[in-house]
Amino acid sequence: MVRALFPSFLFFLFIFQISLAQEVLVSNFNQTQTINISGNASTMDQAIINLLLNVNGDGLTWDVSEKEELNITDISFIKPFEALRHGTDTPTPTTCSAGSLDSSDNVYCSEATADRGEVAFVNSTHSIDIPSYVAIRSVKICVEFYITSRGHDSAADYSAVIIGENSTGVWQYTTIDSRSGTAGSDWYTEAIRCYDISSVINTPQKARFIRISIYHKEEDDTNQGPYVDLAYVNISYSTSFYGLSVEHNATISYIGTLRSVSVLINFTSTSAKNFSMSIFDFVNLEWIACQNISASPNVYYAIWCNITSNTANFISSDGKIRVRLNTSISNVSTTLKEEYVQFYVFYSVGYLEVKLILPDTTTITYIVQNHTFLVNATVTCRNGDCGVVNATVLYNLTSNYPDTPVNTTYGEKPFFINESQPSATKSCGELLENQSCNLSWVINATGDISTYWKIGVVFNSNFSYIQQNSTENATIYISPCPIDFSLTWDSIDFGTLIPSTQGNPAPGNSKLLYNITVKPGSCNLDFYIKGEDLYNPQTKTYLKISNMTFSNTTNSYFSSYRILNTYQLLFFNKSFGNYTTYYWIDIPPVYAGTYTSKIYILGVMSGTFP
Repeated sequence: MVRALFPSFLFFLFIFQISLAQEVLVSNFNQTQTINISGNASTMDQAIINLLLNVNGDGLTWDVSEKEELNITDISFIKPFEALRHGTDTPTPTTCSAGSLDSSDNVYCSEATADRGEVAFVNSTHSIDIPSYVAIRSVKICVEFYITSRGHDSAADYSAVIIGENSTGVWQYTTIDSRSGTAGSDWYTEAIRCYDISSVINTPQKARFIRISIYHKEEDDTNQGPYVDLAYVNISYSTSFYGLSVEHNATISYIGTLRSVSVLINFTSTSAKNFSMSIFDFVNLEWIACQNISASPNVYYAIWCNITSNTANFISSDGKIRVRLNTSISNVSTTLKEEYVQFYVFYSVGYLEVKLILPDTTTITYIVQNHTFLVNATVTCRNGDCGVVNATVLYNLTSNYPDTPVNTTYGEKPFFINESQPSATKSCGELLENQSCNLSWVINATGDISTYWKIGVVFNSNFSYIQQNSTENATIYISPCPIDFSLTWDSIDFGTLIPSTQGNPAPGNSKLLYNITVKPGSCNLDFYIKGEDLYNPQTKTYLKISNMTFSNTTNSYFSSYRILNTYQLLFFNKSFGNYTTYYWIDIPPVYAGTYTSKIYILGVMSGTFP
């Protein structure tokens, strides 16, 4: 490791950020079935409906009118009469006293009298709370009254039942029953008379204020008039509520990991109305609300469902997605015109991200004949779930690349797996998205000396749509002798340095600290050197590794060489012994801080570096 510290100074920095998104695929599906229609839908067969709903922008619509639901209400009122004219003689009604409540009949009694040539009448006024949007079905009144026998002496006597309504702010009267006087007439005896006045009171406005008047004109006597026991009003009206609900299904299919489900319905409405869309959760057996739209008449709207969590809940076991579009229930009716219904499934297909950890893929690995080495590889499941993942370690038997599983029989050439229960194929089990697995094999190199081989690992999934992936290959050289050397240092700390200076020496140069030791029994070795650019994590800035130099002969900056990002020769054909190296660094204007890097010293059997 190389470390350098620099003092602070002014510097302009430009940072570029790059965002990487995982690959998401999308498939769209037409609606395949329209079911559970609550409304007055057209009688077209499903094939015609599909033609109308599966092409966007063609101007064709499938129309569903709201269904009418009637709510019938009966209102009944018994109200007291108000006597408007009184004489000096006050006869008593037969059933109860005038102006009092009879507890047995639950009716009121009133009277009014007239002298000769006068008119007497009594009123019962009813105020009824009726909504303006209802439809009057029936209006009935019942009254009970009588005229005394003295009022029968003249044919000029006259009595009537009169209905008044006050929808305009002025009472308007209609006579619904009348009789001219005839002595002994039954019309004048006490009886309950009921009248259907629906033809007169035929609107909610007229039904809100009703007045029943019992009218009597006395021709020849005094103190005569109608004696009334009860006035009864019954109104029946219906409230029409309108609503509809339409469900659409699509049969879908996809591979990989489901990311989201979206459904679009393009529609218009003949009247202003509130529309809501929901999608069915097949796991919890419930509808989940998606979006509400307050629609104006004859304007096209796109209403959406977009599900991004627990997406599998919204697909049935037979591969269906179900959505519902419904209107709010109100007294306003409309016709839904659906122009387009489309289902979208967003999904990603997982892939296997693999890496060979050991042996090193960037250089040759020297293995002494009949010695073991470790093959280690990792796999990470990316962009979706990957199912059950297996790995097989391979070598190149018939080609330039690994193509054959390593032998499991002891002593086989050029390699065999040297484990108690040898198997070229091992399993990671099931890997979900972003889960990783690491597998290893202990392998004995039994091949001929001075032969090269390629080793790699191939990973595959039980999901047929996930492609297998192979690691980079490592080169194995079966050697007659080991590659055995060591370094006497593990880091170089240049300390705090001044910018715009060159040739700053490593503190161990003068002390001859940076030695490479080839151990006894090792092959003659060639040594190579390379480095990584220095990096400051606080400022996120880099310093090129070429600012560092090295020498393999003398402690002189002017005879040193630039360290590169690729290997270059450091020593050639070195046998047992110590070999000293020297290092320097140049400091250009950069952000102050701690910069670190890695320097690689590679030892290979002499003459074998590729």
